[in-house]
Amino acid sequence: MKKRNGIVNAFSVLIGVAAGCVAYYTHTSYKRSEDKVNRLDSYYRTMQGWIKCKQKDFSLKDYFDNLGANNIAIYGMGALGELFYNEMKMENIRVTAFVDKNAEALVEGLEGLPVVSLEDIGEYNIDTMIVTPVFAFDEVAELVKDEEVKLISLDELYS
Repeated sequence: MKKRNGIVNAFSVLIGVAAGCVAYYTHTSYKRSEDKVNRLDSYYRTMQGWIKCKQKDFSLKDYFDNLGANNIAIYGMGALGELFYNEMKMENIRVTAFVDKNAEALVEGLEGLPVVSLEDIGEYNIDTMIVTPVFAFDEVAELVKDEEVKLISLDELYS
């Protein structure tokens, strides 16, 4: 009888561990899915605002002139970063550099512009930085809080 209780206890522990692993994996998988949905939703809302501004003839050039922005950087070399760079180029607005958390791997951005890390933005006298991965704005703001740079989220720009 004692041996049987020991086997039942061991089996119960194994079932508990297995159930815990399944619960952890399910929670982790759900969290990743939820994060992805939130990112895609933020992209959707940003693009929707962008299109509305284009339809109203919103001028980036006027916006940055009024802001007094001289050395503008784009944070994020993803799809939105590239689209925003092309928008800036169409309005003849000079971009000083790209900023990305993976700067070491990227080295050079579009059309030969430098890609720098957040730690190196001071070397380029960046006064304004547009954050294109809008879901990461708070994280970027925390990392550059000691820099004298005006941070603007892409969704804020087009709201």
